[in-house]
Parts: sequence; C-alpha cells; structure tokens
Amino acid sequence: MATEIKLHRAFQEHSFCSPAEQVSSISISNLPDKVFAVNAYGIDISKTRAEQLYSHVEYGIQNGHAPNRQWHTARWYPGMSAVDTANSLPRDAGFVWASQIAEDRGNAGYIYDFAFVDQVQQQYFAGTGQADPANTNIIQDYFDGNGILQIGLSALMQPVGASYWNNWRQKFSSETEARKNRDGGVIPFINRGSHNWSNWLGYGYLDGWHRVPEHTWPYLHIAETEQMHLAVRRKVIQFAWDMFEGAEWKIYAQASFQGIRFENPAGFIYKAIQNQQPPEMMYRQGITTHLWGDGVVHWGPAGRTTSDQSRWVRSYTGGYSPSKTLWKGDNMAFAQNYDFNNPSHPKKSPGDNPNNYTGDNVELVAPIFGGPAPYGAHHSLAGRYMVSQTKAIDSSAFKWPPFTFKRNGGSSINGYYNGQNPRLGVLGDGSITTLNNRNYQQDNIIYQLENKLPICIHNNSLIHWCNPVARINEVNQVTLGDGSTFTSVGPGWKVYQK
Repeated sequence: MATEIKLHRAFQEHSFCSPAEQVSSISISNLPDKVFAVNAYGIDISKTRAEQLYSHVEYGIQNGHAPNRQWHTARWYPGMSAVDTANSLPRDAGFVWASQIAEDRGNAGYIYDFAFVDQVQQQYFAGTGQADPANTNIIQDYFDGNGILQIGLSALMQPVGASYWNNWRQKFSSETEARKNRDGGVIPFINRGSHNWSNWLGYGYLDGWHRVPEHTWPYLHIAETEQMHLAVRRKVIQFAWDMFEGAEWKIYAQASFQGIRFENPAGFIYKAIQNQQPPEMMYRQGITTHLWGDGVVHWGPAGRTTSDQSRWVRSYTGGYSPSKTLWKGDNMAFAQNYDFNNPSHPKKSPGDNPNNYTGDNVELVAPIFGGPAPYGAHHSLAGRYMVSQTKAIDSSAFKWPPFTFKRNGGSSINGYYNGQNPRLGVLGDGSITTLNNRNYQQDNIIYQLENKLPICIHNNSLIHWCNPVARINEVNQVTLGDGSTFTSVGPGWKVYQK
C-alpha cells in the first residue's frame, strides 16, 4: 500500500508570520524554474533565509535582494509616459513584473487601456535582453481578461448542457482551438500580440464557497493552466490574493473582527479584517501552481512581519476608517473607536504610522504584527514545499493513471466517465500539460469536473490525489492500474509514495 507523505508540523500552524521561516531544515532549492513571490517575511529572517523559501520578495522590502529575486505590481500615475512607467522598476529578466496599470488609468478617467499596457511591456521586455518572453517573468495586467477561461463563476452555478462541455474540451484539441474565447474569437492577449512580450497571468483570486459550487477551484486552476500552455508556450504565473477580497457576500469580504488582548490597560483591540482563505484552499493552490503552472505571486502591502504583539497596526481593510479599529476595556460596557490620543486606550504601536492611513494607498512601517489577515501565503508555501520534497524523490513527469475507487467501502467506481482509463493526448500518454509538455487532446480535467470525479496523477514513485467533492469524513479506497493502493479521507489534497 502506498504511504502518505506528511507535511512538516510547522505547516499545520496558523500565524501572522510563517512558522516555516523559523525551521532551518525547511528549505527549497530544487525549483529554480518556479516563482513563489511574497509581499512580506519575518523581521528576524535574513535575506539568505528568505531566499531559501521564496523565489521573489516584494520590491518594497529593501534587504539586499537582487532584482532577479524581486517582484512588484507596476503602477501608473498621471503624467507618466509608457517609457517612464517601464523605467519605474528594475529591468531584469528574472524580476517578476506584474501590472495594475489598466486599473490606474481607468481610475484616472481613461478607458481600460491595454494598448498602453502593451507599450509599457514592450519597452520593459526590450530592456531584458531576451528574445523569448518565456525566459522572463513579465506577466499580463491583472485586468486583461482575467486569464483565459472567461467562463465566469456564475456559469458553473447554472445547469449547462453537453454543448458547453464539448466546447470547452474542443479548446484542448489544438493550438488554434486553445486560442479561442467563448465566442469563438481569438483571445485578446494573443490577438493584440501581447504574447510577444509577456507571459500569462493565471487567475488566482480565490472566491467564496457560496459562489464556487462543490469546490471547483482545483479543477479550474488546472484547466486554465493547461489551456494557457496549449494556446502558446508562455509561463503561467498565478496572481493570488489570500483573502476573500472578491467575494460577493460581506461576511466573506470584511465582516470579521480580530481581537488582540492587552493587559495594561486591560482590554481588547478589535480590528476589522478580510477573512483569510482556508489553509486547504491555499495549500491546493501551492500544489497546482507548481505542478501544472510556473508559480504564484501573493499580492499585498510590502512589509516585514513579527510575532511581537506590541507592534500591532490599526485596520486598513478596504481603506482606513476609525470605526474599523475599536477598543473595549474590561471596565467598559461598549467598544468605542480606538484613539491613540486617549490616555485610557493602549498607546500607539511603534509599528503604526498615522500618516500611512490616507485613502487606499497604505504603506506599512516594518515590522508589523497582525496585518490585514493571518499570513495565508504560509499555507501556499506548504504546497510549494510538498512539490519540492516529492521532486527530490522522483522528478519524472506526472500522468493521469488508470484507476478505480470506492466510497466508504461501497462498490467500485471507475476513475473516468467511460471507464478506468484516462484519455490520452497526442504525445501518446496521459501526461499533464505544462510549459514544456504540451499534450493536446489530453482533456481529462474537463471530464473530471463535468462528472465530479477525483483528480489523480502519478509518476513512477508518487501519487497526487484530490477528491474535491468528497464529504469531510468520506473514505476513498483507491486502486491504480499499476497495482498501487491507498486510502484517503475527505476532500483534501494528499500525496503518496508508492
């Protein structure tokens, strides 16, 4: 029977810092081609230690990181030309260059101007000295079509017929088909020629479960990434935000308060925060972006984190407002807006600068405790670490295997809609599509989503398994065509060694 590979216990913790940073044995050195960019790391962590875990750190963290180990979301301000904008960040092929330019120009009264973004990216790419954009880390503006799927979450909330699924599968049949959007036209990213100087931006904003039925995100991440790679050989780097920022319901987006206990004076500071993505969702994202994709960036204000509670900061969720940070002393009947000028309230933190709370453009003074939410990138890092650990065991390509499974000891269920065997691609096997393995006609992920069947891939020594629609205590007993067996409980992503 295959043996489950367990994560280090540091990844089972939830914190405002990443506990993994404190464990010297946790190090990642065998994923040089995968991006894992973060906006913050611990104040007591050295540059060398940070680079043992993270491929890139936010440009705003000035700690001696070279440009090829930095990343930033490029901004545009009134009066800046395309050349000015391109020159505003270090010019290096390894620098992860993301973009908020279209939104900035839209807020200034322009249309969402991707032609201007293209001019900026062309200027930047020309200065990298590279002929192939896939040798850079330039990615699309995050308003540029939200990736390739363009299916809309609402589409999956409605009953869809066979034509919907057939149309989606058709996009896996050839490069020409993969380049089509839902209406049959060529995807704007390619139609404009943007792929000549940029890579794909994968849609990494996770949404609330009420809008994504039956945990469809793992399927969607994989399907999007494979179709992007089939459309054109460019990296797929996901642009992630580890909070429910885009969720429709306010209880998901910003209805929670985080309490910090004080003893002198005695009471609680309560801060409005955006709710953190569940660790399992972040872990799955760390896995899929490293197995199928080319990495992930985690957006957020640049800063350094600390476990020192005295360096707490006020809430800036959705822009600063006094009502988002409250003080309730033990002797008070009701909470009131926090006021650091009130001597009965806790003193202003040394991590807090009142000049930073203007509008939505918050710049934090490092180090700070308790940012917008607990540090979700830590759980995404768990996925990256798992891929690193398993690659050290076996670095061969992953394929969809023949398999069957049972639910709670019931009758045997075929792993695929029409039997035990996967659909094979033009490469003659069920290998997953990646940057350097474009396996047209291997469209298993679409069939698995349509039929709500598990995700299962393997190589000579390893098995990745996730049954997103399994109930929390559901037991799946799995048998692969090569005779490997294992038992998995629940919907979580599991990894096994044969």
